[in-house]
Amino acid sequence: IEKTFDEYLAGADGFEIWRVDPLGFQNKRLELNPPKQGSSLVTSLDVDLQIAAETALGDRIGAVLAMDIETGEMLILASNPSYDLNELSPFIPQATFDKINDAGAWLNRGVQLSYPPGSSFKLITAIAGLRDGAIDATTKINCQGAYRVGNRIFHCNNRSGHGPMDIETAIAKSCNVFFYEIGLEIGIDKISAEAKRFQLDKKTGIELPFETSRLVVPGKAWKKKKLGESWWPGDTTNTAIGQGFLLVTPLQMLTTIASIARNETRTQPTLKAIVKDHESSQIQQHSPINLTPEQRGLLDKGMQACVSPIGTGKLAQIKGLNISGKTGTADFRAHGTDVNLAWFVGYAPSEDPKIAVVVMVQGKKHSDPFYGGSTAGPVAKDVFLAYKKKYLKE
Repeated sequence: IEKTFDEYLAGADGFEIWRVDPLGFQNKRLELNPPKQGSSLVTSLDVDLQIAAETALGDRIGAVLAMDIETGEMLILASNPSYDLNELSPFIPQATFDKINDAGAWLNRGVQLSYPPGSSFKLITAIAGLRDGAIDATTKINCQGAYRVGNRIFHCNNRSGHGPMDIETAIAKSCNVFFYEIGLEIGIDKISAEAKRFQLDKKTGIELPFETSRLVVPGKAWKKKKLGESWWPGDTTNTAIGQGFLLVTPLQMLTTIASIARNETRTQPTLKAIVKDHESSQIQQHSPINLTPEQRGLLDKGMQACVSPIGTGKLAQIKGLNISGKTGTADFRAHGTDVNLAWFVGYAPSEDPKIAVVVMVQGKKHSDPFYGGSTAGPVAKDVFLAYKKKYLKE
């Protein structure tokens, strides 16, 4: 923040001009230009919510982000491992530098690193399917636990199968087979186009330096150019559930879920680091998703069911607060090691969305049967609880 807004913070040096005698003694001050103090910056970050997020994340590797849905103002930007600024002043001891460096703590995982989004991306596939007409309220796909594409078998998250699935239950239970079939029916071009409508192929432009450009929304042309290979149906099934070549940041998933909450395709995030009293909040206004009210209802009902006793996000439930969410689990390789990611994306209250939250935890619990739900879900719950206590008092 200091780097981006230095012109506001720095102020200006002052100076004096004096007439001096031949010996250098000051004789008369001819001009005085006093220094100007820098301006104070006000960010949108909410210290109470930030503390709640950092406490909930604990010592795990990951990121927790939240924003005001109407304005795009960031409320939480937590990343762990982190470091104590007090240890860096007045200089950085080599041992301190090495400790931070070895932990990878210099990097803001919400903005500077990209990951496969896992099943949280199924919301994009669902929107593409709804807009294409491949999904409506009557769509039923029978999940038997596995799906054959050519010579490959793609498994569901429930190896024994979910049985007949409609869009609401497929979102609630995160049924892979439902989205394999929908993805193949509409094709990679429409899935990629939908992801790009939500700006998942572009940096968000938040007022922070070093936002990563390592972002991938794959497609036929991308694979041919990058790998020199043709696109296969198996690539489409992987992409439809947020795996394969996809790479996004937690911040991008936050802007996506905030956009879905407003029924729009884009949200511009901001830290609102402004000169105090010189600006006011701006309401976000961007292109509509172009879902009918019925389609929008199907999507939200599935997300509410996700955060209910039948859904993978049931551990994020809060009495008296309706939450719309989606869990996700993703796998990727980092430095030659297989890594699990647990995701939760969501907004609340469902009926009048105010806050969007994204949690990404690296290293899903081995005992996590909910595909991100019992690793990332409770972290999101603590954030929503803190928001409810502070802003939604009855």
